[in-house]
Amino acid sequence: MPESLTMPKKPERAPIDTLLPYLLTRPEANVKELIARNLATGVYYNDPNEVLYWATVQIAYSGKTLHASLLSEAIDRLAKLAPANQ
Repeated sequence: MPESLTMPKKPERAPIDTLLPYLLTRPEANVKELIARNLATGVYYNDPNEVLYWATVQIAYSGKTLHASLLSEAIDRLAKLAPANQ
């Protein structure tokens, strides 16, 4: 894809706590494809908010635990990226 393309307008995101119960009722292959496509789109267009949202959805959907040290490091790094006045 040419890099001059802009990211298509995203639909408004549902809160993860609202989306997750719905995803758990859908076929696993479909959910994995949805998450992968949205993650790839966020990476392609360099949209960290989209990547973070879909990565969080994937983690929540998988139901697997995260290493505490990785979680702590990620939260610290993300906190440094957030605007101070939020």
